[in-house]
Amino acid sequence: MGFTNSYRINFSSIYCRSKPTTKVCSIILVLILVAFSSSARASTTIPFVACKVDTQDRPVPTGKPIAVNFPKQIASELSLYAGGYQVALAPRGWICSATDGEAEDSLSIYPRLGIIDKPIVTAMSWSGDAASGIKVMIQYGGTYFPDIITKRDVQQFISESGSSQTVDQFLIASFLQDKIIYINKSELQFHSLAGQPGLGNIILDESFKFSTSGMMAISNKPDGGGIYFFVIRLPEQYAFLSRYIMQFQKNCYSSKNQNYCSDLASYVDQGN
Repeated sequence: MGFTNSYRINFSSIYCRSKPTTKVCSIILVLILVAFSSSARASTTIPFVACKVDTQDRPVPTGKPIAVNFPKQIASELSLYAGGYQVALAPRGWICSATDGEAEDSLSIYPRLGIIDKPIVTAMSWSGDAASGIKVMIQYGGTYFPDIITKRDVQQFISESGSSQTVDQFLIASFLQDKIIYINKSELQFHSLAGQPGLGNIILDESFKFSTSGMMAISNKPDGGGIYFFVIRLPEQYAFLSRYIMQFQKNCYSSKNQNYCSDLASYVDQGN
């Protein structure tokens, strides 16, 4: 981190002023820096922000600050946003909106002066219990998770929907410029380059002006399951937060930790 060198200089002037042996001086500096680093990464809290759904009579999220093991200066820049049955870390002080529908639940967080093609953090899930949700799940899953959504599943969906498309015409294009890292057979991370068609921009249905990173995960059932998307596109001054936001989201929405995420927010009907 940026603070390390400045503190090293100060500690050096205090403890090495009398010029002890190099070995002793080095030991002292190492001990101090280790102690300082541990203190900087001690558990600290991130505030909770509720994001209301525009539609009336939809549940409103409630929650508490969460403890994280981030450096304090990183934690001080972040908030935990919740809405539309989604949660995400994003820069503190941004605004948010959420949707809560039969097929899609989503959460979007953006700068106060942001517009549609500006930096954004968004999380969304499509339910396999709704027709439009199944279509999204089959389209993306058939391209990126062929072990989960097989070509046979895709062909069956096309036939049942009465479409004349071929399998290749129906599926989402695979973007060769994207960097794709598979976590396992049902989860992946991606990075789409600025100025190039990519998975992140297609998910947001926006221009290719900005580079995007994110993750995608699918359930193990083509019928009655679901597919989850997370996309992050931060302005340059917030780029140092990206790795922490992505790590939280990866842990939060991995197949092993779904209960942890769902417990971060509770939902209460507005009429109550």
